[in-house]
Amino acid sequence: MTLDASFFDLLLSDVDLHARWLNVMSLLEYVGFRKIVKSQDAGGITTSTLRHLNEESRHALLLKRLAVRTGGPRFERYDREALLCGAEATAYFQAVDARVADRLGKTDGVYMGVTWLIEVRALQVYRDYDLAARARGSASGVEGLILEETRHLEEAEAGIRAADGGRTGVPADLIDFERRAYHALGEAMTLEALRATSPLAGGRNGSVEL
Repeated sequence: MTLDASFFDLLLSDVDLHARWLNVMSLLEYVGFRKIVKSQDAGGITTSTLRHLNEESRHALLLKRLAVRTGGPRFERYDREALLCGAEATAYFQAVDARVADRLGKTDGVYMGVTWLIEVRALQVYRDYDLAARARGSASGVEGLILEETRHLEEAEAGIRAADGGRTGVPADLIDFERRAYHALGEAMTLEALRATSPLAGGRNGSVEL
């Protein structure tokens, strides 16, 4: 299940749900920042990598600020109750990262492979969110983020080509794995959104491991 137009319509109609989603997207940007740091040897860090790190950190801050502006000060933290499916979201990222590392043997291509998979998905989600917000006559606040994520994707594609003799993407089985992992996350988010906006709302949101 993907996060489609009906999901974003539901999201944008509920302040608390909207803020929780923005906050979990901020968390994912922060997790991405941490994974880049952990994956790079200091001796090999380039200006491009440092820029990527800087921008991922800024994206986490931007989305955090949007969450706080939308829902109030309780979204200053990544507390369980302030996230939409926080455990499922981090599990998605961890699963993709682990599968790419297993498939590519923990080579330098893992950074580019994970970046490519995550940026393709992030661009889809942010663009759909932006379109939904515009349809309601408001700015999403993620327009600049989309431009920077587009460049990250282009740089990942260039890095993959340079590292592997002109190959233009990651292996098909990894693309399929990410798709299935994302669909599971989309289903969890959709079900939680429906539960949270139900008159009988009351349940849980999973714990988070970083």
